[in-house]
Amino acid sequence: MATRAGRVYESSTASLLVPIMHFTSGIVFMQFGNTLSKHGFKKSRFSFISTIIAISLHVIQVGLEFWIRYNASKAYLRNSGYSYYLYEGLTTWLTGFTSLIVQCHFARIAYKLSEKKVKIKFLFIALICLATCITACGTGIFYIQGYATGVFLSSTPFEVMHRMLNGFYISWLVMSSISDISIAMVVSRALYKKRISVRNKGLINFLRRLFSLSIKTFSLTSITALASFTITILPTLLPTFLNEEDHFQATSFFINSILPRIYLFSYFFSLEPPSLEATCDSDACVASLKSNQSTNSISEGAREIIQNVESFHKISRNRVRTSIDNKDFTMKEQNT
Repeated sequence: MATRAGRVYESSTASLLVPIMHFTSGIVFMQFGNTLSKHGFKKSRFSFISTIIAISLHVIQVGLEFWIRYNASKAYLRNSGYSYYLYEGLTTWLTGFTSLIVQCHFARIAYKLSEKKVKIKFLFIALICLATCITACGTGIFYIQGYATGVFLSSTPFEVMHRMLNGFYISWLVMSSISDISIAMVVSRALYKKRISVRNKGLINFLRRLFSLSIKTFSLTSITALASFTITILPTLLPTFLNEEDHFQATSFFINSILPRIYLFSYFFSLEPPSLEATCDSDACVASLKSNQSTNSISEGAREIIQNVESFHKISRNRVRTSIDNKDFTMKEQNT
């Protein structure tokens, strides 16, 4: 029979990991505020709804982290063990829905930029994303049911890990890696082909940034999911690591919590319009985009890019005019 230390997480480990998650959440909220100030995503109803849902899910996750930190600290002061399986179940649900939103966002970009709408390919991606979300929900139910019935507190570590391997947990990690790799391939291919057919330097820079972002994001999330899977099953494959299982579980707990942050980082970066410094002159850039659109060299997805660029330029012009008016008013007051 396993010891109590092998069946639960270390409270001191969580006390070190949770502040790191709060720091990354602060970056996510700053990105959300930056997106709100630019008003770029309000042009698209889908982007507006998905952004509100994604940030709401993350607020719930931050609240759960404060709750788990409070209970872990209380258990640490009492010198007693504390199980994180309830938190893992709820976080898995939030991660599944967050990943679904971000994956649909990038798949939608690839669909709009694709000249040939291959419905079978995008239907396959939609089914993979849906299956990933379903397996995440099943994993969360598995965690919560085990916590409620006391399975994790009465079974040995090997039995617990064996059930997880034969259940939804392995399916969720594998499906998450497959969906991320598939979306990365489709998005990168669509953006690469579109970048070749576009001659405008500002739009090329924008597509290059989106291309690099999609590759880095889904590569990192797939590697994170595989790393979480490897760390989770390592104590069962190597018996010498059974005494270190609490450290492996804490590491897996950290990786599963950082996964939605990676998705949200890339999501908000993809919503940012190209800046005036990074693109060409505003009038020439917008005119070139419109001319490309009229000649059908760019698909329907360019309309949203045009709207984002125009709205960003209008906001910039209004800020410049306001600053000039304020300077004139100050000079008049000084002269009088």
